[in-house]
Amino acid sequence: MRALLPALALLAALPLLLGCDADAPTAADAFAPGEATSSLTGSEWSEPVNVAEVNTEAAEQRPALSKNGLSLYFHSNREGGFGRNDLWVARRDCLDCPWQTPVNLGSVINTAGFNEAAPALSRDQHWLFFGSNRPGGQGAGDIWVTYRDRVHDDFAWGPPVNLGPGVNSAGGESQASYFENDGGRPQLFFSRGQNIFMSEVRPDGTWGTATQVQELAGFLGPSIHPNGLEIYMFELFKDHRIWYSRRESLDAPWSAPIELVDLTPGVASVFQPYIHAHGHTETLYVCGVPTKGGVGDIYVTTRRR
Repeated sequence: MRALLPALALLAALPLLLGCDADAPTAADAFAPGEATSSLTGSEWSEPVNVAEVNTEAAEQRPALSKNGLSLYFHSNREGGFGRNDLWVARRDCLDCPWQTPVNLGSVINTAGFNEAAPALSRDQHWLFFGSNRPGGQGAGDIWVTYRDRVHDDFAWGPPVNLGPGVNSAGGESQASYFENDGGRPQLFFSRGQNIFMSEVRPDGTWGTATQVQELAGFLGPSIHPNGLEIYMFELFKDHRIWYSRRESLDAPWSAPIELVDLTPGVASVFQPYIHAHGHTETLYVCGVPTKGGVGDIYVTTRRR
């Protein structure tokens, strides 16, 4: 995140002015293009579980888990919010403990009458990216970012800053996922229209002009693995299923996407994945609409690698 600091510091100051390893990792065990799988590499994914403590009759979507696994961010149109969709966070005391009642992130982050959605944390936990159609953006919906000094304080977020025209356009951007390896090379993957785009932080600290990730055309909601070599997403027109792709290095193209089959039994459509990794354990949070009906619940599945 160091390369991002100058740009964000400059953006944050505008209202006042105006009144790890450096070597890129490599991937292994690639799958044949288009092969459907529920396992990828490592063990099988566990049977998905509805995260009942945070779900309501309203919509709970785009979950994002903190690095220590003790905070779960998501957006919801549940009662008690400021706008149409707000960002909320639930906490738990230990990895095996139940989630506590979710709490709204408050008026610093959420706006009255507008949408805040699709939260995503940086790996160092200092930055929270999200989408919003609040005033002050570039178009119909933009990606914004907020910063906190205390990474274990879920309510210490500062005023959000728009990422600017390198990322945002007159259309709509949302569902961001940020990656930075120890040597730098920050990359932001996000949805624009019905495709995935990517922007990199330039040497001067500003965001470069976003370009479409051609290998992932037709997919949305990217969530990049902390290793930077694997990405999860969903397909808009095939019952909202979760797909996966990988690349051999940070400069290599992405492989043909692979569908994760039978990921959520009893769920009619699955979307908005969020991949989390800690040690040899991977956790995949998704949003699913039950076959019995509903507007969207959060589910979780895990596996060992």
